[in-house]
Amino acid sequence: MTSATAMAHVLKRVLFMRITIVVALVLLAACRGEPVPRDYQNAPPDMTNAPQSQTATPAQHGMGDAPPQPSTGNEGPNPKATTGTETTGTLPDTPPVSTTT
Repeated sequence: MTSATAMAHVLKRVLFMRITIVVALVLLAACRGEPVPRDYQNAPPDMTNAPQSQTATPAQHGMGDAPPQPSTGNEGPNPKATTGTETTGTLPDTPPVSTTT
């Protein structure tokens, strides 16, 4: 191996190493400053203006109290009970009309 080919081989290694270092630095710089995601379940954020007394709550400042809940069932009292004998307005069972003879 001549000194020229040995030198070329060393220069290729040095060039590859420099390119690898530059790529690594660019990748590290790309991730710089990215904030860590916030963990809202285990560390919830503080309230900015928490009420200090009962009179400072929203119900005391125009929102009013909650509306009254229905007395029975999901949506109030049950409707009139039906016996099941009322007509439902269904069509009579008739065969289809054939127009071809």
